[in-house]
Amino acid sequence: GLKVNLNYERPVHADADTVVAYCINEDGLEVVRNSAYHPQSGRVAFRPEHFSIYAAGYAEVAFTDLSGLAWAQDSIEALAARGVVQGPEPQAFRPEQNVTRAGFLKMLLLALDLPLSGGDSKF
Repeated sequence: GLKVNLNYERPVHADADTVVAYCINEDGLEVVRNSAYHPQSGRVAFRPEHFSIYAAGYAEVAFTDLSGLAWAQDSIEALAARGVVQGPEPQAFRPEQNVTRAGFLKMLLLALDLPLSGGDSKF
């Protein structure tokens, strides 16, 4: 498929993994989950699913309870910037909480950018 590159000047405080592309539609902004920022070129690359208006931006993620999880913090924040994971509160991820099978399946579907509806589950 078509690959699009958008120029983006990343703010100094912005982590490269939280720079994403957005589709601008009548409902507002929709994150493009397959987008990735390349600091060397200063571009956000993604494969659009349809023709539309797109923009690049920094998705500010600020979980305050990830201390001691340096090995996972960048990945958690990158997934949160793409709407794949979220915490129960705006600034709390609660990494110690259990994940249900249904919640895990939803994360997988979102990470793989697959539709959330149309399937049967036996959970």
